[in-house]
Amino acid sequence: MEKYKMTKKEKVIRNIKTNYEQMERSFVEQLAMRHDIHGTAIGTHREELWEQIFEMIIPKKFVLKFG
Repeated sequence: MEKYKMTKKEKVIRNIKTNYEQMERSFVEQLAMRHDIHGTAIGTHREELWEQIFEMIIPKKFVLKFG
């Protein structure tokens, strides 16, 4: 049986997919983080995380204003 060799384009697409999946897992884990003592700090962290997410998915031609 011949071993299949991925093209450069397929490798790039695989890497993009893998990176996205890792980023997604990280965001989900951070959003689900619980901490009973510092609720305000966790809330601020979640707001900053959402800001990062929006900045990644919304085209740069749009201005995002948080605050």
